[in-house]
Amino acid sequence: MKSKVIMCPICGEHRFASENDHEICRICGWENEGFGTDGFFPTGANHVSFHAYKMRYRFLKRIDHTYRWISKPDLWNQIDSDFEWLPAPVTTSHVHSELSMDSVAHVAWFYRWRGDQIVRATYEGILEINISIPRNERERAESVYDSIKDEIRVMHAAKDYPDMLDKFADEIKERYKPFLVEWDGTFD
Repeated sequence: MKSKVIMCPICGEHRFASENDHEICRICGWENEGFGTDGFFPTGANHVSFHAYKMRYRFLKRIDHTYRWISKPDLWNQIDSDFEWLPAPVTTSHVHSELSMDSVAHVAWFYRWRGDQIVRATYEGILEINISIPRNERERAESVYDSIKDEIRVMHAAKDYPDMLDKFADEIKERYKPFLVEWDGTFD
């Protein structure tokens, strides 16, 4: 009986020996932990969501087409070092709110009085979305909040590549489409 080939879900180039073997892909650095490819939940071993990690890998390949994680494991940290999230001014309606150091990005998580939770994300006018999560799904709201922050970090790294920046913004809007709502910032 032939064993099932497990291709890396990020780069599609590396073959893992088995499912959930915790092997690290030599091409992109993704750890094969067997979960987390649903996209919204940051995974334990990889520290970011599947979609954020995939965006990051595509960006690194764009700036260095020879990029291989095994030979340049710190490349992302070198690029990302100028981006920092800071706590934004807090109001009673915020659960969390963070602003990028240079104020190009803002991600906030709100509890509306009677309605759902809202995660609002903006990036330099290119991305402005409101994601609605049912009030009783706090874990999902936390995950979406963390995931969108990681995805915006990648957008910021790609700021000198307008075509890539627009593509990332479109992908994020499409990915969260089932949860997007119009919201003017007022509370029920």
